[in-house]
Amino acid sequence: MYNSTEEIFATISEKQNDINHYNSIMNHNYDEIDKFVSDQAKLRIKYKSKFTNLIENKFVIFPPNINCEQSSSEATASYKSQIIKELNFDYTNNYTNNNTNNSQSKNIKILIDGTCGFGTDSIAFANICDKVIGLDIDKNIIEINNYNVSINNNKNLSFENIDFEKYLDTLINDNTKIDLIYLDPSRRDSNGKKVFLIDELTPNIFTILDKLKITTRYLMIKFSPLIDITYLINSFDKIIQIDIIEYEKDLKEILITIDFELDEKLHGKLELENDKKTNSTKVNLVSIKDINDYKVNSYILSPKESKIKLDAKTFANIDKFQYLYEPSPSEMKFANWDIFSDFSKISNNTHLFLLKEESALNYNYLGKYYKILEIGAFDNKILKKLNISKANIKVRNSTVKVDDLYKKLKIKTGGEYYIFAFGNDNYKNKMIISKKVED
Repeated sequence: MYNSTEEIFATISEKQNDINHYNSIMNHNYDEIDKFVSDQAKLRIKYKSKFTNLIENKFVIFPPNINCEQSSSEATASYKSQIIKELNFDYTNNYTNNNTNNSQSKNIKILIDGTCGFGTDSIAFANICDKVIGLDIDKNIIEINNYNVSINNNKNLSFENIDFEKYLDTLINDNTKIDLIYLDPSRRDSNGKKVFLIDELTPNIFTILDKLKITTRYLMIKFSPLIDITYLINSFDKIIQIDIIEYEKDLKEILITIDFELDEKLHGKLELENDKKTNSTKVNLVSIKDINDYKVNSYILSPKESKIKLDAKTFANIDKFQYLYEPSPSEMKFANWDIFSDFSKISNNTHLFLLKEESALNYNYLGKYYKILEIGAFDNKILKKLNISKANIKVRNSTVKVDDLYKKLKIKTGGEYYIFAFGNDNYKNKMIISKKVED
């Protein structure tokens, strides 16, 4: 690990006299070597938590900032490799063999990362697969990736500069079957504008879906966190799971896994056996702290009416509630409020939940609990009474703006207190003053 900025610069500077090293990988003019050294140092500093393991090798080269920014983190890539590990357990054989130990391994040996970018996902996959090939149309980033592979001695990992759709045609012509194909389609159009719909991505999965069906058993696709879950379910058959992934308190990606050889009748029986539901989809809500620390809550999403009943008297009796629950980013994205049916919801459109007793706090959920100190209108007198001069303000279902509320309440940002400004079916300007409960 590196202990200072100076050490990082010094380490990179040591390599500037190795002309072959830089010419072959970066194609730099050596009048610009100082800029290269500076850029590499800045990238290491900026992304030290995102690429912790890569940075441990002082000879690793990083691509331009935009590539690092768009790349998966090592932590989210590691979680995806865990999904692939689980696919190596053949649940269909296990079910038909009456849960004996006679199940066969699916043995996902060969994996293609069709849109690899900086290759963080490919590196994680190579830890569990016999052979991983990353593809990208950017020649420069492929050269960087292969160089990094060579210095890290990743013998079962390689990168090729080729368009994925052309590679797919080669697989079909050679009658080659891949165990799993992973895709992270580009979410920018030819003008650099962000796009989100599946048929706007590159590659367009819809246009190559038939080819994918005959070249791989499993297909894993990463989407923007903005994509609609129902839209995904309606767009693809044989989805075996959806993963909604948050990392460092932000929603990062939506991942679907498809099994083209799925026996849907048997799949339905398994769901009926395990969850008493049919025609449903497994959804994992994933909260990742770092590469070795994450929590997963699994649910079955199926079309049904909400069971949550909003008590019209909840707000009238709000003084009886002692705790507030704020759903995590992945729980907010999932938006299946039935999972919080034991809580009292403030209103239909205000996704905050109330609890009366400390014993009701369930730390298996991914969100945060707050101890309620006071509830009332936007009034600085309440804060003065509690001796609060600064707080963190969050707005839910209200037209008030955060900056305007800070001015109105005459407080500064930060500190240990949290103010939730919200609206409900009858009230538009109320606030809950609270302190976070540490689990």
